[in-house]
Amino acid sequence: TNLIPVMVCPASVEKNWRPLFDDLGIRPEVISTGIVSGGRKESSKNRLKLINRTNLLAVDEIHNFYGTSSNRTKNLSENLADSRIFMTATPINKEFQDLIKLMNLLGTEELDGETFSRLKILKDNIMSLDKKKRMEARKQANKLIQKFMVRRTRNDLRYIVENRGNEYLLESGRIANYPEYVAVDYSLNSQEDDEIISEISSYTKELLGIARISSLRLTNEQKKLGITEKQTLDRILKSQPALSEYNVWKMLDSSVPALYEHLRGTGELEKKLDWLSGKEKPTYAQGVINKLREMTMPEWGFSEEFKQDKTVPNWLLDYKEFEDAKNNEIKLYESILELTDKLSNSRFNSKINCIVESIKNNEKTVVFETSNITLLFLEKELTKLGVEAHTFIGSTKGNKRKKVDEAEELFGLDSDNRSRVALLSDMMSEGINLQGSSTLIHLTTPSTIRLAEQRVGRVDRMNTRFNEIKIYYPKKDLLSSQMRPYLKERNKLVGDVIGSNIILPNDDNEIDKLSEEGEEMLSSIEMNEKMFSERNGLFDAFHDVRELIGEEGLISSLEYEEMRTSNAKVMAYVGYV
Repeated sequence: TNLIPVMVCPASVEKNWRPLFDDLGIRPEVISTGIVSGGRKESSKNRLKLINRTNLLAVDEIHNFYGTSSNRTKNLSENLADSRIFMTATPINKEFQDLIKLMNLLGTEELDGETFSRLKILKDNIMSLDKKKRMEARKQANKLIQKFMVRRTRNDLRYIVENRGNEYLLESGRIANYPEYVAVDYSLNSQEDDEIISEISSYTKELLGIARISSLRLTNEQKKLGITEKQTLDRILKSQPALSEYNVWKMLDSSVPALYEHLRGTGELEKKLDWLSGKEKPTYAQGVINKLREMTMPEWGFSEEFKQDKTVPNWLLDYKEFEDAKNNEIKLYESILELTDKLSNSRFNSKINCIVESIKNNEKTVVFETSNITLLFLEKELTKLGVEAHTFIGSTKGNKRKKVDEAEELFGLDSDNRSRVALLSDMMSEGINLQGSSTLIHLTTPSTIRLAEQRVGRVDRMNTRFNEIKIYYPKKDLLSSQMRPYLKERNKLVGDVIGSNIILPNDDNEIDKLSEEGEEMLSSIEMNEKMFSERNGLFDAFHDVRELIGEEGLISSLEYEEMRTSNAKVMAYVGYV
C-alpha cells in the first residue's frame, strides 16, 4: 500500500475537485469513473493499480457502484484501503438493499459484522405492510447507520446558515443558502383519452415479452446459488411480459413519438414525421416490431429433460408455435400503435404550455425527460413557437464535458438574463450546475430517488442567485397510473431512515425550525448536536469527536470556536500516542 490518497469521481466533476484539493494543499490521484469501469489503455490499467494500493480511498457518487456484477464495482472492491470515504446524496436509490450494498462497499461487514448483520435482518420489515413493524425497523436502521454516515440534508444546511449567516457570505454580498423549495404539480388535461388508454391496456396485458427472450439458460451464478431451471424459466415468463408492458407505458407517458420509435424504430419515425431528428446513426433504435420480425426461436440452454416439464410453453419448443406467438405479438404492438394515432395532443400540449408559461417572466427553465427522441421533438415544437431551446442529450454529437460546458454557459451561475429553455436527458442530471435557472420541469415523474434528487440538484444549490425555486411534476392521470408510482414511497423510506432532500407536491414543505424564539446563538458543536438529536433522533459518525468539546470534554466550546474561526496557520501538530 502507499500513502497517496485516491479520489474516484465522474469525469465531468474532476474540474471541481482539483481546485478544492489545491486549496487544501493536498495532491491526491484523481481518477475518473470511466477508467474504473474498464479503461483499456495501459495507462488506465496502471491507474487502477493505484486504487488497489492506496491507504485512503475516496469515491464521489458511490451510488454508481451499486451494480455488484459491473466491472467498475469489481475493480473498486479489490482495494485494500484502511480508510474509505464514500460520497453520495442518495445512499438509498430504489430500496433499503441499496444501503446494504453501500455498507458492503465501505467494508462494514469486516469492520463491524454485528451491525452489518442487524441491518440485513431489518430488510424484510423495512417495507412491511404492518405499520408498527415498518416504523420500528426504520427507527432501528436509523440508529445503526450513525456509526458510518455523516449526512446533512438541505434542511440541516439551511439551519446552519440561518445561525451563522456571516460565515456564508458570497462575493456578491448574498448569503449562500438553499432557496425556498416549492413543488408544484401541473395538469395534463388528458381525461378525453381515458377510453383509448383503457383499450391500449387490454392489448399490453396480452404481451408475452418475446422480443426480450433470446436464450434460455442458467448462469454460473445461478447454479452456485442453487437456483433451478424451473425457477429461472418461471422468472423469465413473469418478468419479460411485465417489462414489455412497462416499456409501452413508459414511452407513451413520454410522448407518442417516443412510443413509435420504441416499436417501429428511429428511421421509420423520421419517415412518418418527415423530420430528421438529429440523432447519430449508431444511436438509432431498431424498434421492437422490427426485432421481432428478425427473431428466431430462443436458444434452448436448459437440459433436454426439462423440455418435458408441463410448465414449459409450447412456443418455446415448437418452431410453428413460436412463429404464431411471434406474429401475434407483432399484431398486438400494431394494434397499440393504431390506437395511439387516435389520442389527442392534450398531454404533450400541456407539457409545452407549462414550459412556455415558465419563461414568460424572462426566466430560464430547465426541463428533464428520459426519452431523447421526445426532447428532440419538443425542441422542434418549441422553436416553432419562437422559444429559444437547447437540447443536451447523449445521442447527438459531442462528448459530455463539452455539453456540460455549453449548458453551464447558457444556464449556469454566470449566464446572461435571457429567457431560454434547456432540454436535458438524464445523462445531464449529474456533474453540472445550472443555478442560473430557478425553474425545473419534469416531463415525466422520475421513479428513483437518485434521479429525482440529481435532477433537482442542478438548480437547488447554495450559491443560487434566487431566493425561491419551483419544481414542476406532472399530475397523475390514467396513463401514468398504468405504472406504479414508486417515487413517493421511496422518498418516505429515505426520509424515515436517513432524511430526505426532495419535496414532492402536497408534501409538508416547511423547513424545520429548531431554534426557538429568544434562544441564544448556538455554537457549532451545540448546533450539530441539537440538530441531530432533536430532528433525526440520532447522532452521526462524528458524535464521539464532538464529545471532546464542551464542559466534559478536552477543550471548552469557546476555545473550539476561537480555533475554528482563526486564520492562523498550523505549523506543527503535537499528539499523544
